[in-house]
Amino acid sequence: GQLLAGLPGIVVDKGRVTTDEHGATGRKGWYAGGDCRNGGKEVVNAAAEGKAAAAAIHRQLGGKDA
Repeated sequence: GQLLAGLPGIVVDKGRVTTDEHGATGRKGWYAGGDCRNGGKEVVNAAAEGKAAAAAIHRQLGGKDA
């Protein structure tokens, strides 16, 4: 997390990358999920966050909701 903290638009709080509910960071086009975002919860949480971020990336690239 600290490596990313130096990038414009990336906020790290207590070792976790801050995102919106879709996994988007404050840096355009950058998403985070899993341990980077939640600090190490269950695998099912990481998979759900990855799926939400992938859907948001798809929408950003002009795709329709799946």
